Amino acid sequence: MKNQKSIILTFLLILFFLFGYNLMFTIHKLEVSKEPDYLFPDGNSTITICVKPLNRFGMIIPFKNVNVNFEIVEGNEKVKIIEISSNKLILRSRYDKGFVILRINNAYTLLPIEIIIEIKGQLA
Repeated sequence: MKNQKSIILTFLLILFFLFGYNLMFTIHKLEVSKEPDYLFPDGNSTITICVKPLNRFGMIIPFKNVNVNFEIVEGNEKVKIIEISSNKLILRSRYDKGFVILRINNAYTLLPIEIIIEIKGQLA
């Protein structure tokens, strides 16, 4: 009887840890952040786009790196790519106003993520 209780307890403990691992370390969605929200057409303004994996609790997953592909769909002539890595992109504006549409392809969402970056004229 005591041996049977220890087997059941061990089984429940393993099941609990597997369920917790699934909740904490499985990618539920991706969060795309851009800092700042827009660019100026001065040739020096930069924007950083970062993609972070989130679990079911909405927390960033530790020790997990996502590999995404950045593609400029529209406005390629308005920005210059400064740095690109597996989950981060830094763009520098050129001297044109308008919009840049960026597509982020990944393996974790059904459709690619598209974000719009506005290049505003400076106020006098």
